[in-house]
Amino acid sequence: MSYLFRGYRIKPGAITADMNNNDVLLDVNTTIPCGLIINELVSNSFKHAFTDGREGVITIAIHPIRKMRLNLLSAMTVLVSQRIWITERPNP
Repeated sequence: MSYLFRGYRIKPGAITADMNNNDVLLDVNTTIPCGLIINELVSNSFKHAFTDGREGVITIAIHPIRKMRLNLLSAMTVLVSQRIWITERPNP
């Protein structure tokens, strides 16, 4: 996420990123879409939640729910939490 902080010129220490992945292992077909979603959540946070120099925390957590199902939780200190459900396709 550090490239996003630099790209949006976030003042060092103004926004803290807290990533909690609970040692979730994903295949590449799931990792890439998750990465794109996380990138979008963080960049939208910078654009809309942390305007005018606001400070806070962005928390991204990925928790296994059961086989082939994950819970991706994104929370910003200035926004309501958002939940996105991602279902991993089984390998043939």
